[in-house]
Amino acid sequence: MASDFLREASRKYQTTVLAKPHAAALREKFWPEVELLEFTAPWTPFRGKYRLWNWPWRELARLRRQLRGREFDIAVSARLDPRDHWVMWHSGARRRIGFPRAAGGMFLTDCLGPLQPRAHRYDYWREAAAALGVELPERKGLRREVRGPVRDRVVVHSGAARDPRVWPLERYAEIVRRLKNAGFQVDFLCDERQRPDGFEAGGGTAVVPSSLDDLMGRLEGALLFVGNDSGPGHLAALLGVPTLTVYGPVLPEMYGPLHPLATSVEGSDCRFKPCLDSCRYAENRCMLDIGVDRVWSALQALLEDPEADRE
Repeated sequence: MASDFLREASRKYQTTVLAKPHAAALREKFWPEVELLEFTAPWTPFRGKYRLWNWPWRELARLRRQLRGREFDIAVSARLDPRDHWVMWHSGARRRIGFPRAAGGMFLTDCLGPLQPRAHRYDYWREAAAALGVELPERKGLRREVRGPVRDRVVVHSGAARDPRVWPLERYAEIVRRLKNAGFQVDFLCDERQRPDGFEAGGGTAVVPSSLDDLMGRLEGALLFVGNDSGPGHLAALLGVPTLTVYGPVLPEMYGPLHPLATSVEGSDCRFKPCLDSCRYAENRCMLDIGVDRVWSALQALLEDPEADRE
């Protein structure tokens, strides 16, 4: 979500991003002018993020010294997380820009927002860019460079970081079978924890990408990406590949891939949506209620008229 911001900010400022180690592959591909400081924040895992006694306090102290030694002028985050704001304050930056939440505003010099409750995450980065005098286009105005030849090759990725976001593997297998019967080449990808041993679809075995570079290599030049609300879908969009995303607990207007031809299939309504990473029910009905025919119909429409307006 931050790639457009980083690329444009680096045109005006000497820019450094504090991010997890896997951002090195993203930096090389999307924003090579940006410096990377590797850091895995203890509040970003899905489990145990609130166990303060397990946080790497010595590492956090070293990070503080490292950031202060760099004498940054500005620190900015578009995440609504007071822990990010706390790190920005410890950096010693004279100007600290962000969206206050809970007590996070006390660490900021420039409090942005509030935006609409269901604003897209890109809009937060766009607002932060404006505070720096950097212009980002509206989402509808985004343009994506197509890298590599576009062929009749569709990438299907059946995984996601959290189980409530995953449409059943067997249904993706049926989508793969129908695509192959229609004459398309299909790269069927999945997560290691998701794929049963020996699972096959349409005569082909689902593949687990060996690395982030491997994943991006498989995405480049594809005609279309089909998958859950997940990192691979966002990478596909950045690489110029149109996306069809299957949504359950998450709302596409908040987290949809940043591509002008991105489209989606949404699950049934629930009074708890958006519930992101957990489900209050025994079964995640908002995903399970989405049938294969419904996804296939949306996929056919996109394949037949890829330039159609999806709004």
